[in-house]
Amino acid sequence: MTPEERESRKTVRTFALASFLNDFGSDIIYPIWPLFVTSVFGANMAVLGFIDGLGDAVVSLSQAGSGYLSDRLRKRKIFIWLGYLFGSLSRIGYAFSTAWQHLIPFRIFDRMGKIRSAPRDAIIADVSTDENRGRNFGILRSMDNFGAVCGILFCIAFFDLGYKTLFLLAAIPSALGVLLILVFIRETPSLGSRIYKGLSIRQLDANFRLFIFLSSCFALGSFSYSFLLLYGPRHLPIVRATLLFGVHSGRGIVFASAWEAVRSDWEKGRAAGFNASLDCDVPGVLAPAFNLGISVLLHSVWPSQSRVRAGSEDACRRARTS
Repeated sequence: MTPEERESRKTVRTFALASFLNDFGSDIIYPIWPLFVTSVFGANMAVLGFIDGLGDAVVSLSQAGSGYLSDRLRKRKIFIWLGYLFGSLSRIGYAFSTAWQHLIPFRIFDRMGKIRSAPRDAIIADVSTDENRGRNFGILRSMDNFGAVCGILFCIAFFDLGYKTLFLLAAIPSALGVLLILVFIRETPSLGSRIYKGLSIRQLDANFRLFIFLSSCFALGSFSYSFLLLYGPRHLPIVRATLLFGVHSGRGIVFASAWEAVRSDWEKGRAAGFNASLDCDVPGVLAPAFNLGISVLLHSVWPSQSRVRAGSEDACRRARTS
């Protein structure tokens, strides 16, 4: 194995471990977030939707902005460790908030942590070849969701510790991720041919423009999982912890999904995994229109399908756009 190959593997493994730690911390609080906002602070559904929607908007803006700046400045590492640090500090802010209005700046700060995504993907693309690009992005996505599963299980097991303690504990894994990036990731100067030279839609090929358009249309059907977490216990009188775990444990299926997606991505055509993933959200969109046994079935199956879609589409999308 050449030194370049060893460095490439170390980079991918470091990012994978950092992603595991960050998602472990974030998903300690993710299942209890809607209950935290509505029960502890007495906020209504409109407030919850506003906070979550604002966070999603910040995600899109921060990813686009960080990608642009990292190319212009030829610096990527700083955006990555700052992104993990933002997530860690915001959870501490959540723990000490005393009103729902206080959550807004910390939510913005939390979602600004996504500035890490585009620069991190760029580094992985730089250290990857056409033979291992899909595998590397698949490893990253799988570790993301492995951390999510572990975080959910931790939340359920230690829920009695209380919201404040859980939020403070959730800050620790992301802080460890910051240390991993600072210590083990070595940033190399960008090659002249890879320097950002501006963005123009005309420079994108027809397939990629279509890909962006379809992704945008697909995103219009997305909604906050916070509503689903609150909707279930109200309309399906089942043990709340069981529903909570059922909604999120579907993420575990992403292990198989991500690996199959990247294999499909490079062996059977890059669009295959993305196209197959689009079919998985249909039951989830229709679920609220049903009730009784059908609703129970759809709400039980949909989270798993949704996470299959997420793993399949995300791994292929990242590999393709890189």
